[in-house]
Amino acid sequence: MRAGEFVLARFWKEDHLLRRWAGGEAAFGGVLDDYAYLLQGFLDLYETTFEERWITAALALNESVIAQFYDSGQGGFFFTPEGGEELIARGKSGFDNARPSGNGIMALNLLRLYELTGDKRHHERARKTLDFFGARVTASALGFSTILNALDFAASKPRSVFLAGEAGLPAFRITFQDPRRRGWRAREPAMRTGGG
Repeated sequence: MRAGEFVLARFWKEDHLLRRWAGGEAAFGGVLDDYAYLLQGFLDLYETTFEERWITAALALNESVIAQFYDSGQGGFFFTPEGGEELIARGKSGFDNARPSGNGIMALNLLRLYELTGDKRHHERARKTLDFFGARVTASALGFSTILNALDFAASKPRSVFLAGEAGLPAFRITFQDPRRRGWRAREPAMRTGGG
């Protein structure tokens, strides 16, 4: 959590993510992978803590990704931001290298946001991203494992898990962990604690 707090305080400036910390300052605009991995981290923090600040940060970061990187015409995400460094062409890749592809992670992020919020725009953007890379995945599936993971996530039918109660009670914690221990395809859990 401290890393998430540090990034929000130091690297998130005016709806843009910076990517380097040195000499006590952040600098250099982020690329798709930076945004995608951080968004994934905020979603993970929300699922772990259920603190509203993490889903709020995830939604704000997602809006920035859509505005700067998303190709609304063909689907998928460019590696560099709109209006960034002048390049001959802005590339889009779904191929995994040493790290998972930013497009694959963003497809998963959008599907997770859809499960959490019900906002159909997230699902539509994820679908368009997966469709954009469809032919490439068919030709070379091994290089697109993150896209394949997103396709599996999209195709499976999740079970909804909603728990209400006092979060500090041992039975509540055990019940919350139980669906995943049983191997259910439970995703994007929601929780409400306290009275009201």
